[in-house]
Amino acid sequence: MHPCNSAAQDVISSLRGLLFSPPPSGCCAQATALVLRLKALAHKLEHEVTKADADVQAAKAQSDSTALTCAKAHYKRDHLKSEARAIPWMSSINNIEVSLVSMDFFLQNASATMRASLNPLSPDHDHQLNLCRLAFELQLRKTQQEKIQSLKAKVKALSEQRASKMKTLESLQSRLTPIQKTCDQIRPFIKGISDFNTPQDPKINLLPTPLYILAKNFLVATKTHFENQFQIDILGDVSTPLTLQSREGTSKKVTKNPIRVFTAEPITPESIYTAHPLYLLLSYNTQNNSKQPFSIEFHYLQHLHLITVRPTHQSHIPLLLSLFEGDDGVTSPSISTRYIAPRDLDFTNCEVGRPYCWAQWLVDSSIDCVPPPLPLSSSDTSNRTQYTPKANAASILGKIKASL
Repeated sequence: MHPCNSAAQDVISSLRGLLFSPPPSGCCAQATALVLRLKALAHKLEHEVTKADADVQAAKAQSDSTALTCAKAHYKRDHLKSEARAIPWMSSINNIEVSLVSMDFFLQNASATMRASLNPLSPDHDHQLNLCRLAFELQLRKTQQEKIQSLKAKVKALSEQRASKMKTLESLQSRLTPIQKTCDQIRPFIKGISDFNTPQDPKINLLPTPLYILAKNFLVATKTHFENQFQIDILGDVSTPLTLQSREGTSKKVTKNPIRVFTAEPITPESIYTAHPLYLLLSYNTQNNSKQPFSIEFHYLQHLHLITVRPTHQSHIPLLLSLFEGDDGVTSPSISTRYIAPRDLDFTNCEVGRPYCWAQWLVDSSIDCVPPPLPLSSSDTSNRTQYTPKANAASILGKIKASL
């Protein structure tokens, strides 16, 4: 019972007692107080009723709003369902199965936060477990997709590099074609050089470098241009260079291309024309019994570092003089010999022949040769300092063959 009702019942009981009992003194004042008390309780009860009505109205308004929201949600749900049914593939979406990783793999590799969110005692444990497994599967597939994209990017970069290298190779192919043609042209020369270094010519390793180069040049030229019509032989005393080698105190094997050794002995007028013990003999069969066979010797002056040419028959001296006009070989063609020789050199009657300028060019195309004297019939001296016998082994052999 409400407190105001119980208080009002007490006040009414007191008033009834005053009405039916003999009126004592002061009865009117007590009755007036009870009436006032009863009015106060009525006023308080009315106020509380008004407040309760206001609360009821507020609750009813909230209930109506909630009911309206629920009605809207139900309407929206029904509308979405009707739209979903209109989509063709939505009817079979419930039959789609998502392949998830095994439970053991999920429990071993899932994050600690995801495992901690699972409560076996919760009523919706199975639902939460499925959600966590789906989230883990999505995260795993995203990671794999990122790796796939990274690998695709690498494959694309490698493909671009391959395409770039293929273009480079194609451009190199066009450049290699002329090089291949050049290699095909020089291959016979290389073959000739390799053939010369066979065990049949063991003395070639004992030749000084200039004679070594000269022998190779002549051999290649005669093999490629003259079908071996010229013959090259290495003559001389083999024991002398071997003795000099042992006197040097070295036991190393002689290489195929020995380095020229400069002597430290003082140069004297008697030793200035000293030649290396080994020399080359270039011979050509004229196939004419009326003429003597053509042969010339090539010697190397060790002190002067010059190649000299001596014909085996005096009748072939005019042929050598006619190879290059003005190149008679009487004086040294090298400027450096002026600082080596103690006096002016004269090779007119030298036993090992004359140092023709073209002979030096067959060994070293960069040698600095003194221009030979011009013929008496020539009056033009403007190009005298530019004279250079542009000679090579093939051109020399060609001129010799034409003269014979």
